[in-house]
Amino acid sequence: MVISQSLEVTSRQGPIPSPEDLRQYEQVLPGLADRIVKWPNHRSATSNGSRRRTLSSARGVRLPVY
Repeated sequence: MVISQSLEVTSRQGPIPSPEDLRQYEQVLPGLADRIVKWPNHRSATSNGSRRRTLSSARGVRLPVY
C-alpha cells in the first residue's frame, strides 16, 4: 500500500492580496477588489498628512497639507 500526501503553502507579504484572491473578492462583492487595491494608498496619504500636521505643530512651522 502506498500513501501519498502533498501540501501546498502560499505566502504573500504586503497590503494587497494575490490576483486570485482579488478575483474571488470581486465575485463576492463587485467593486471590492478596487477598494482593496486603493486602500493602502489612501491610508498612506492620510498617515502622511497627519504626520505633517503633527510635525508642524510640534515645531511651530506651518507645512502645506496635500
